[in-house]
Amino acid sequence: MEDGEKNLEKRITDEPLSNELSSHTTDSSSLYNSLTTVLDKHREGIRNYLIDTSAAVTFSLPLSVTIEHYIADMENEQVLRTRMCAIAAHLLLGRPYGKFRDWWAKTLHVDASSHRLAKYLTDSSARLLYQIPVYPVVLFISGADWEKGKVAYPTSLAIGAVTGIAYGYCLDLWRKFFGAKPTLRH
Repeated sequence: MEDGEKNLEKRITDEPLSNELSSHTTDSSSLYNSLTTVLDKHREGIRNYLIDTSAAVTFSLPLSVTIEHYIADMENEQVLRTRMCAIAAHLLLGRPYGKFRDWWAKTLHVDASSHRLAKYLTDSSARLLYQIPVYPVVLFISGADWEKGKVAYPTSLAIGAVTGIAYGYCLDLWRKFFGAKPTLRH
């Protein structure tokens, strides 16, 4: 037998397979424990991200499709591309909008006990301020032509301002349903 074969034979007989498996199990357990620790640490943030993002997608999809298809007269393919870009934008911006809205309400000293008009103005202005820079980028990336974009953008802003209260209500209802704290409603 050659030296390499003798060393391999010695290693196989001296180190049982169970030792080899237990070291991999320990590594797997360690990885699992590390992931669990990270998830536990960020659980609330992840939950709030999922709540705010899913509320944004759920609320905006039917409204935006209606605007883009029936008012801006965009072709079905353009609407589909725009909505796919918008969903990607919601995945990136759904939670930041929720945090912005929370901050905006706090800055304006508006809360669940405030007058309905104050809540309406807070929700409408928050939605409008946040939508102004985002929607043109979504239209541009999706390839909407300039003429149809000139109709879709101001229409969407006007409807966004009017539906700000509806979205705020939807977001608070969504948060409450999933056990998170609403901003402007009990």
